[in-house]
Amino acid sequence: MWDADKGCIEDKPSGACTNDADMAVYDATSPGKLNDTMKGCVIKNMGGDTADFAACIQETLAFSNDCALCFGENSQCSMTNCMNVCAMPGQEEACLQCADKNCSAAFVECAGFALKVEDIPDTPDQLCEKTGG
Repeated sequence: MWDADKGCIEDKPSGACTNDADMAVYDATSPGKLNDTMKGCVIKNMGGDTADFAACIQETLAFSNDCALCFGENSQCSMTNCMNVCAMPGQEEACLQCADKNCSAAFVECAGFALKVEDIPDTPDQLCEKTGG
């Protein structure tokens, strides 16, 4: 980014998760592990508040408190707005779309970046077609 007084400067995003320590945790965490951790915390903290979700996430991933709260708010948002879709078997894509529509903007504002999205797993039929089996 160009600054008239300083010349070229690093354009680092701002947010609760953009510090070096939280970015290192996030970058080292696969989308699958992040997704599984968040799902597990939703199940474990059904009816809980944002702080409960954040504490649960920190049991597995070493995010700072402020960063973990962003993930907690995102989990709470998804549970509040998308539970009717996400609880249905086979509705993974619709669940992700619902969470994206209702919760992603607030997460980006809080954390400073968008969540990794894991590809929806192939169905058994799709796997057979891909592998020729």
